Amino acid sequence: MTHPYISNGEAWSMSLRKLMGYPAYAPACHTVAWAAGPSCDIARALQVVRIAQDMERDVVLLAFAGIVPGAPIGVCLAVRQDAGVEWIANCTLYAATETAKIELLGGGRRWHIGPRFVLTSRKLPPNLRRAKGEEIAMRRWRQMAATMKPLGLVGSVLVGPGKTLADAVPINDVKLAA
Repeated sequence: MTHPYISNGEAWSMSLRKLMGYPAYAPACHTVAWAAGPSCDIARALQVVRIAQDMERDVVLLAFAGIVPGAPIGVCLAVRQDAGVEWIANCTLYAATETAKIELLGGGRRWHIGPRFVLTSRKLPPNLRRAKGEEIAMRRWRQMAATMKPLGLVGSVLVGPGKTLADAVPINDVKLAA
């Protein structure tokens, strides 16, 4: 049995992943990790940055308020740069049209899945389109997450607070306490 917190995090993460155009399977050059966890304070941000370095992948982190299933309260990015990892908190979702791939707005940039499934940035959309684009993206994300079935993703791991990637436990090995 999977804890509702884990199932909820997987549903929201996989929904965003699909809406952004990242494949459901791990592509040959798997460059982006998708994660769900508690809201981000500075300690959590530093932990996720370290995990991005260790995995050699960018990280899209969905932050949740607690262990009760519900919608994420934020989306953050840990983006690898030439000299380290940039932490981008409080991203907003954006879709240019009803059928466009969802992008993340944060750090003064517009983040999308580019060629070879790499997290890529470009300039922000015009301000006059932003509110409508954010509304479209959130509605589509909520709809997809609500219909997502439990996934039991192979290869998913749980990294506890203050732990490193080396301390990760496969999700399938997590035991639930009554």
